[in-house]
Amino acid sequence: MIDYRVKSFLEAAKNLNFSKASSILNLTQPAVSQHIKSLETEYGVKLFSHDGKKTSLTEQGKLFYAAASRMASDDEQLRIQLFQQEKAFLRFGATLTVGEYVMPEILCGMIGENPDLKISMLVENTDMLLDALKFGKIDFAIVEGFFDDRRFVSQKFASVRYVPVAKKGSVKGKTAFKDLFEHMLIIREKGSGTRDVLERYLAEQNKSISDFKDVYEIGNLNAIVKMVENGLGISFMYEPVVEEGCKNGLLEIIDVKDFNIKHDFSFIWNKNSIFEKRNREIYEMMTFYSHLGL
Repeated sequence: MIDYRVKSFLEAAKNLNFSKASSILNLTQPAVSQHIKSLETEYGVKLFSHDGKKTSLTEQGKLFYAAASRMASDDEQLRIQLFQQEKAFLRFGATLTVGEYVMPEILCGMIGENPDLKISMLVENTDMLLDALKFGKIDFAIVEGFFDDRRFVSQKFASVRYVPVAKKGSVKGKTAFKDLFEHMLIIREKGSGTRDVLERYLAEQNKSISDFKDVYEIGNLNAIVKMVENGLGISFMYEPVVEEGCKNGLLEIIDVKDFNIKHDFSFIWNKNSIFEKRNREIYEMMTFYSHLGL
């Protein structure tokens, strides 16, 4: 069971606002302040610093936050397992590419052999899933974006080609990357792994997304695929997303000189989790049913 004082600390640390934390917890602000003061007295350190109206975590507070959020995650998972012990129950997250184009095959295989398996899959961008992991909303995640490997344990789930794509026949022959800036770019929203890979590549070339002719930000992969198929612009995606469109003759991977990116999909969970053995077993099961391979 998580100490009620720790719950107050986690909410205050998440929002850096005692008033907002008290509202979420349905407590008075003095009560939240007292809970945190009690923790500071017990551990002999300051967890928050205050500069006028600005509240921030001290270095000790950041360390406490990392440990407390792991405890909260394990506590939530333990509660679910205790109530669901008669049946296997998976709570996990997947980024859009993984959730829409990789997981259906895996889930069909797993459920086919384990009909009692209960599954809850959250499909969100990488940033949202990392937050969900930290606060125990999910037990593990399969992400395509970047993450802090000091905070999470990771296993490589697959290594996938990251490709520029256009409507079939709209880009002729082999081209230089700089020529792509003449096109409209259709890309995912900030916080998505798909966009993050492109932004990091562009930064290495001293370029940015704003260098394209114009940019559409779309939060749905199917919508992006349809827009590209209709010649509204180009995009950058993982190969599994565009395989069907390429087979149907609606899309093609643009042949770009000296552009060859492969990126890992990662299976991650909180470091020092008491459920590490179970997470590794689930990882082995999911990779067995995946066609992507390592």
